[in-house]
Amino acid sequence: MITGRPATGKTALAARLHARFGWPLLAKDDIKETLLDTLGVGDRSWSRRLSDASFELLFRLAAGGARSQVSLLEGNFRGAEHVERLRALARASAARLLVVELTAEDAVIGQRLRRRANDSTRHPGHRDHELAAEIGSERQSGSTGLHGARECVEGEGGRRLVFATDDLDEARLDHITSVIVASLASQA
Repeated sequence: MITGRPATGKTALAARLHARFGWPLLAKDDIKETLLDTLGVGDRSWSRRLSDASFELLFRLAAGGARSQVSLLEGNFRGAEHVERLRALARASAARLLVVELTAEDAVIGQRLRRRANDSTRHPGHRDHELAAEIGSERQSGSTGLHGARECVEGEGGRRLVFATDDLDEARLDHITSVIVASLASQA
């Protein structure tokens, strides 16, 4: 499971792992973009509803999908809403969770979101301008931004790896990839 706040590098890491090792990948934003293309772009409330629907589809696809030695789930998983679903998926497939949480400073996330908002290839339904304007409000309201990663692995025999991605480049992605591979090998 690859999780973290928006613009921390989840998609880049998941794509790298999928391309390098061929591990099946279910990414929340891929599902959401399909829903946006089919049902249309709306306001923030609509975007949240489509995110909720995207996570529901992700969990159903993961539960019904073919089992492989390693499968990747990528998204900004929400603790209270998603922890038990992730645990149930792991139990149902007799798998151990490896939670990879990516973090970055608010200023870095804000800069990345503003860059994304001006990128013509980025789907407009993600509402990156609004997210950039709100950055920091999670922390100000007391949220840690962990999205339940710690709770997912406690008592489940899994592991949690946390990586700062303020300086996310090829070398950093290579380092994170090597730590993930080593951790998976030690869990086998």
